Amino acid sequence: MNEAVGFIGFGEAASAIANGWKDGHISIAPVHSFDVIASQSTSASIEELASKTTTVFSTVTAQSAESVAQELAKTPGRVRQFFDLNSVSP
Repeated sequence: MNEAVGFIGFGEAASAIANGWKDGHISIAPVHSFDVIASQSTSASIEELASKTTTVFSTVTAQSAESVAQELAKTPGRVRQFFDLNSVSP
């Protein structure tokens, strides 16, 4: 059985990764997301996302990366793996 995967920040990077997995026929289902843009979210909060997932990828801006990691760390849930995929730009 596949573990649930979550994305915090479901903009260009996260959606490209998730779509690439589908296009490559890699089974990772289900994929959950939380984004400040409600239409890009399947979860209402980071806490809800954490309750549904075991692996979380953070694809937020560098400015938000630390606060997202701290919020997720305080959240009870099933998350066992956390990956910060932001890139720092000038």
